[in-house]
Amino acid sequence: ISILDTAGGVTVDTVDTIDGLSTGGGAITLNSNAGITLADLGIPITVRSNNGAIILDADADGPNSGDLTMLVGSEIDSGTGTINLNSYNDLRVTEVTSANGTDAAITATSNNTGGIVPVGAGPHFTLSDPAGRLVLDSNDGVAHASSLSVAVTELSVLNDAREVNIAATTANLQIHGFTNNG
Repeated sequence: ISILDTAGGVTVDTVDTIDGLSTGGGAITLNSNAGITLADLGIPITVRSNNGAIILDADADGPNSGDLTMLVGSEIDSGTGTINLNSYNDLRVTEVTSANGTDAAITATSNNTGGIVPVGAGPHFTLSDPAGRLVLDSNDGVAHASSLSVAVTELSVLNDAREVNIAATTANLQIHGFTNNG
């Protein structure tokens, strides 16, 4: 599944009788120039690939705009595929899950004025393969107003401003890189 929006943003919600996006193993790519929202109107919105890569890029052509927003109840699950989340402003996450075992199993990037913002209780990021790594890259904080809950054993963080506030729910967290200029 591949969707490209060049104007007003992509919203996946139940208004259009879409309860989510799923594939039997293929990749899912959502590219927008103005933001992506996974909305919850009483039914959780799920993006599930069953072992294919998932890419959600809320700033696809770099016009310097676009939040990536997961509202409470929304979920992204790639099976053993990788997940790449990208926004220019805030990247708001509820539940992102993968069983991928690579150094970039889940990558979450907030490029400019926004940060990586937890929504709901979490865990916000889960990697079931202990070799899989969560890579967080933020220009304006990682959970600077609350705590980002992660269930991972390998983590890399690059942050250019504000605080980093991470609560690990797994034992033996290995940090492979931590840069905080905030």
